[in-house]
Parts: sequence; structure tokens; C-alpha cells
Amino acid sequence: MKTRNIYKPAAFIAVLAVLFLFSGCNEGINENVPDYSGVDFKDPFGKYDPEIEVNMAAVLTDQIRKTALVGDITLEKNVWTDLIKEKLGIKIKYKWIANADEWITKKNDEYNQRLNIAMASGDLPDIMLVNPVQLKKLVDADMVVEMQDYWDEYASPFTSELYKAEGELPFKVMTVKGKLYGIPRLNDSYDGANCLIWYRKDWLEKLNLPEPKNMDELVEVIEAFSTQDPDGNGKRDTYGLGAIKDIVGAMGFNGIFNGYHAYPGIWVEGSTGSLVYGSIQPEVKTALREIRGLYEKGFIDKDFSIKGNDGIAEDISEGKIGMIFGPMSMALYPLQLNILKDAEADWGCMKYVSSDDRPVMVSGKLGTTDGYAVRKGFEYPEVLVKLINIFMEKVYGPDAEFRKYGIGEEQLGNGSRQLTFLLSPVTTYPSGKNMRSYELIKIALQTGDTSEMNSENLGQYDSVLRYMKGIREEWGVAKLFSPDGAYKLLTEIKSNGELLLDKFIGAPTETMAEKMGVLDDMQNEVFTRIIMGDQSLDSFDEFVRNWKMLGGDRITKEVNEWYSQNR
Repeated sequence: MKTRNIYKPAAFIAVLAVLFLFSGCNEGINENVPDYSGVDFKDPFGKYDPEIEVNMAAVLTDQIRKTALVGDITLEKNVWTDLIKEKLGIKIKYKWIANADEWITKKNDEYNQRLNIAMASGDLPDIMLVNPVQLKKLVDADMVVEMQDYWDEYASPFTSELYKAEGELPFKVMTVKGKLYGIPRLNDSYDGANCLIWYRKDWLEKLNLPEPKNMDELVEVIEAFSTQDPDGNGKRDTYGLGAIKDIVGAMGFNGIFNGYHAYPGIWVEGSTGSLVYGSIQPEVKTALREIRGLYEKGFIDKDFSIKGNDGIAEDISEGKIGMIFGPMSMALYPLQLNILKDAEADWGCMKYVSSDDRPVMVSGKLGTTDGYAVRKGFEYPEVLVKLINIFMEKVYGPDAEFRKYGIGEEQLGNGSRQLTFLLSPVTTYPSGKNMRSYELIKIALQTGDTSEMNSENLGQYDSVLRYMKGIREEWGVAKLFSPDGAYKLLTEIKSNGELLLDKFIGAPTETMAEKMGVLDDMQNEVFTRIIMGDQSLDSFDEFVRNWKMLGGDRITKEVNEWYSQNR
């Protein structure tokens, strides 16, 4: 297989195939498999006859369990696997499925453990989701296929155009030693940003409180939601601020960290122009003092440190939480659960607020943080690209069937609509599409003009209209795309340049791959203990010293060596 420059425009498209596949370098077929000479293998949607089987690995997230699996639907038998079998002649099988108490596949211990075992034994799925650390290990072990040519040859024109818009950054995530060994799973940095304060709007109105404009006012609202009986049951059984055990990230404490201009978990430019790690900067200590005070006063659940997504979802559903920090997707789950359980409940959203007169910058990472790799020895690497093509066409294309393959008509037991797109064996989410949909819906609500809408936009518009008619099952989608919804705020954040992205977007450095997991665990433990009062606030200074000594200084040096060549 010839090597190509992965950063020329045609090559960028090649990266898309989010999934995997990989085969030898020849397009010919292994002599031990059926003769597929009658198939046009350069056809982006060419069907295999006879049918072929592709083995994959999957993460069964909390979101998939609660919003996509209905009745006898499984990951192997659903509208997507039926479509892929009918149109492409591909039978999807899962070599293994890992469970995860997560809504997204950013951190899944069981999946990572299974993948590590598969790597050690050499018994890999044909296609697998990998992060940059895992990809580098697979490349070093010569276990995955270089994907550039497969992408160039099989990406459909529509898929290619959508990937062109992403530029080169997502492809760097799946690049090792200058070659493309994985296809990035696109994600919009704004869609995934933990940049919104979600709050009980009905409680705010009941207590006659204004929407907070600064950190002091935010703390006042958190206190009121905790002490002034906002649910009206005569008991002090609500918490002003909800959080889970992961201190930094979705449903953690980012809203307070960023409000104090602290950016834990990302690399930012320091005063000298070199990169420094946000987690060890003095502003983090200031923010921890504020969070510690909220916990000490009982405004945060005393058991937050052992709660995952299931626990916080239950608290929200039962009306025990008044405020939580997170991404736009929280409207779909878990906030929708509370809307359907309590006819009086309503949630508002707002941007983070500052602790002083400086504007808030929201910390975030490049939306694309993982991708799909293909087992070396798999006969049909082009399948990966075909799977991406069909996902793109059915969800985003001119003739998309969004109500079937995006957000289905099926009503779940909790009243939410089925998120059928999560059942696809490959997913990818081009940037800007949701902001574009928000703008089109805003125009349609004003003028009735839907001429520029595709199937996805029309489905979202229909949900907004249905909610306006009183159908609360549509609250989640409406809260995203209504004129006063989440995408209004995300559009403002983008227009104002308020998203501070992690400056390090390269493959993990040598020491990072070896040490960063341990350092992250130490960070979460120390921050948790400080918040809960088990350690003094000054133990943050000891954490900083230990972080540097246990590999952080070496990582910082390697990161800046990368930055000097890639800024």
C-alpha cells in the first residue's frame, strides 16, 4: 500500500472511516475466502454477495441502555444492523461488549481492560474503538492497518465533504509516526464542551430569585436551592449543586473552576508562552476553597464521591438536585427524566459566571478524541469506510431518514424518544451541524420557511413544534434548539471565542502514556479529599510537588517539545 501525505485535502477525507477494518495492502481477496470478483470494491456502497461477517467491540453505555434499547432490540439486532445487512451485505457481530456507567465513551475501564487483554493475546476484533494511547501501542506492536488509501478510495463524495470541513486536527489524533492508522470519530468541540449551568428554572421562579450574573449570586442560588425548601415538601432534602465522583468534566465542578479562571485537565499557555498543566496552577486551589465551602455547608450531596451517572440521574429524576454543570446533551438525558416525572419541573440553562470582572473562558478539549482502528489481517478494510458512508447518508444526507435512524418515533418506558443513532456500529458527528440546525429552526419559527432543512433539521424542528403544543416528551430536543435553548448559548460561546481548548492535541508522549493515568487518579483523589475536608486546602501544594516529581515535569518537557514544532 502506498503512503500518502495525510494532511493534503484529499487525504483528510480519508480519515473519516471512523471504524476500522484492515486488511493486507492488496485489494485482492484472500484465497481462503469466497470469490467477490463480482463486487465493485471501489463503490462506496458496494454490497457483498455472499454476505460477510465483521466482528467488532462495543461499549454499552448508560445512555445506550436507557435511550436506545427498547423491547427485544439489541446491539446486534436493530434498524442499523438490518440496514447494513440489507444494503451492504455485512453482518455485524460483537466479539465482546463492555458495560460502562458512562453516557459517552470517554472513560470506560471495562472496555479498556478487555482491549488490553485482546492486545496481549492477539485476539482483536476486526474493528475497534481506540484512543491515541491505545492506537500507539497497537502500531508499535504492528497490529493495525494503515488506513489512508482505503479512505481515499471508498469515502463517498458526501462523506468526504463533511470531513473536509474538519481540517487536519482530528486526523492528528489518529496519526502515529506521520501515518494514519485510525479513522477519527468526529465530535464537535462545542457539542461536547462542559460549558453550561443547568438549573431548576421553576425553583428559581418559586423562590423569586434572579438568574445569577456572577459567582457570588450563583452561590446564593445554590444555598437557596439547598435551604429554602424549593420542592415544597417541608423537608431539607434537596441539594443546590449536583456532582459525581469525577471532579473534572461532565457533572463535575467545571463551572466553579472556570469561574475562578482555573482549567484543570488541559494544557494552557503560561506567562512565558510555554505550555503548563492547568491542574497544578494556583487558581485551582482558589476554586477548591469555594467548592469545599459548599460541601461543608451541606449544599453538595455528602455522598457525591461515590456517585456515578446512574446515581446522579436518579437524584435528578427524583427532584433532589437544583443545579448541575455539564454539556448540552444533558437535556436529552438525564434532565428529561425529571421533566416527565414532575409536570411542574422545568430546567433552564446559562453560561458559566465569573468570580470577578474578567470574562469566563470555558475549558474544553478537541471534540475528536478517539477513532476506529482495524485489525491487521482483516480481509476487507474498505468496510470501515462503507459503514461510515451509510451512517452519514442516513443521518445527515439529503435523503436521510432521521426519524428512523436518528431519533426514532419509538417512545421509551420513561416517555423519552428512542435515540436510534446510538445503535449504529459506527458513529461520527460532524462539527457545526447542530448550530446550523438551531439557526434554521429559529428562521422557520419566525417565517415558516423550511426550504433549507434536511431530514435531521426537519425532525428537530418537528420536536420543537410538538413541545410548543404541550408534548413534554419533546422537551429535551426543544431545549436544545428553541430560540432560548442550549444552542443559543453555544453559538454565543463560539462567536465570542470563549472556549479555551486544550493546546496539546498530539499523540501521547512517552511519559504521558506511562504515567498520566496514575497522575489523573492522584489528582481526583486529592481534590476529592480536599473538598470533603479529609485533607487541608494546603495539601494542594503537596499534590503539585508530587505531580511534578512523579512524572509531571518530564511530561511537561515532552509536551513543550511537541508544542515548539506544532504551535
